[in-house]
Amino acid sequence: MARLLVFHFLCGWLAIQSARAQVQEPSQGGVSFSLRQYGWDLGLSYQPAARTTGWQFSGGLVRNPREVLLVNERLPGSKPFRLGKVNHGMWLKPGVVRHFEWGERRSRSDLGIAFVADAHATLAYAWPVYVYMYRPAPLFDVYELKPYEPEIDDSYMIGGMASPRVGLSQGAWIPGLGGSLALRAEWGNYRNTSNSISIGASIDALTRRMPLMQNPTHNRAIFPAIFVNFAFALDV
Repeated sequence: MARLLVFHFLCGWLAIQSARAQVQEPSQGGVSFSLRQYGWDLGLSYQPAARTTGWQFSGGLVRNPREVLLVNERLPGSKPFRLGKVNHGMWLKPGVVRHFEWGERRSRSDLGIAFVADAHATLAYAWPVYVYMYRPAPLFDVYELKPYEPEIDDSYMIGGMASPRVGLSQGAWIPGLGGSLALRAEWGNYRNTSNSISIGASIDALTRRMPLMQNPTHNRAIFPAIFVNFAFALDV
């Protein structure tokens, strides 16, 4: 009798564990793209099974809305350059993300609604802009590649901006912190994949101003923004 009771107990325990495994939400990984007035970010995220907290890592380019794109039509073969922009900017954002489900998507015909909050470290990097300066010569005119110095460089002699890869190793890091809150709508053609769009607000605060523009008053250390995020996720 004792053996029979132990056998039934083990069968019941295994059945319960099997049922839990069937209803447990799988882990999920995703990629995302965010667009805001200060630039754009690409991100990777991971949410462990049956948890509302996950991890994410994003990075992208930072720009100042005051940037003015010009083409010097006075010079032959001139390319666009940004007047007064002395540094390129980018940032990396490792952090944690928390989902507050409002309406969970349980099948491919459902629409999931959730609030999404994240907190992250902000590691900004700024490096010098290089431009092509027109230099007349006795036989052939040439373009000289040099760091952009608006206070001494004549804008009428600028023939274009070099690739951001030029001078990349000459920059400096600026640490900071940030966070965001967004409302997310999620849908998909299959249960194990989903698409989502989020609209929200974010803020990134650096320890000092990011020197993107020649005019110091145009540079900032705090970046509040409204953003739109598009994401694709897959059960892993």
